[in-house]
Amino acid sequence: MRPKLKITSSTYSREDLLDHIDDAHFQKNWKAKRRYQVILYALSGKYTTDEIAELVGCSRASVTNWVRRWREGGTWALEKNNYRPTRQPALTEEMIVDLVEHLTAGLISGGKGHESIQVWLKERYDLDLAITAVDYWYSKIWDRFCKGELQDCDGFPDNPHKVDLRLRKRMEGQDKKRAERERRRRQLSQVA
Repeated sequence: MRPKLKITSSTYSREDLLDHIDDAHFQKNWKAKRRYQVILYALSGKYTTDEIAELVGCSRASVTNWVRRWREGGTWALEKNNYRPTRQPALTEEMIVDLVEHLTAGLISGGKGHESIQVWLKERYDLDLAITAVDYWYSKIWDRFCKGELQDCDGFPDNPHKVDLRLRKRMEGQDKKRAERERRRRQLSQVA
């Protein structure tokens, strides 16, 4: 039979952990709630690692990892997530800024469905995104735009017909120049 898992804490009492569990439940942070439950059971000293894993509904390895993290750093270490996103976002910051400029200039319609954005991303960046992904990115960009992280929110057109014509001409000129440069690069690469 495995020994009971026993940890001690001079900083946190049983009541403190119960408060953390309540807070996590109220904030709907289910990961933190389970981790605090593991620590609460381990502090009691009545259960083995296997029993705690079964009570909380996680693996034995998770229990030992969370207890180790608790010992090393307390609540902060327990709530911290150690994983990093492995995928790169579909749109880079440069693409987002370019998209916002084109939307503001009215060169792309940001209407319902966002098919025109999908086509623009395919033509401009050779990105083949599903329409649901385009909807996701549009709402994400809109939020950032309205928070002032990209530009003033007043510039984002509600109606594609309300656009700054000077900005539209400038953007069209930039697009023509970019297309011309790309055409020249292709010609030079064919010659070389």
